[in-house]
Amino acid sequence: MDNVQRAMQDVQNAIKSSVNTQEIRRNFDDIAATKIREQLKQVERNFNLGKIDKPTFIKQSLLLIEELSSTGAVLTTEEQQFLDVNTGKTNFVGTKRGDVDDRVLKIAEGKIKEAN
Repeated sequence: MDNVQRAMQDVQNAIKSSVNTQEIRRNFDDIAATKIREQLKQVERNFNLGKIDKPTFIKQSLLLIEELSSTGAVLTTEEQQFLDVNTGKTNFVGTKRGDVDDRVLKIAEGKIKEAN
């Protein structure tokens, strides 16, 4: 029985080590990147068809691009430009809640001053 258990343990260890190889991880990341890019295209289609509004489109796209980046995928020029344009300080839609809250308060403060 000891030889059988050792052999089973060796097989399990071999399987574990093969699953943890960089090549397999890279393949999973490539598959994930492809799926995320498909989701980005779907979000853009939904926006173009009027199914979602612009703030929703931007928010969903930013989240997907952030997720894409976390896979280690190199962003396309278009994806990088979208990220740059829509995370700038002048844009109302941000990725951090505090940034959006501060901009909303500043806009509201300006409108109140205009009204008085």
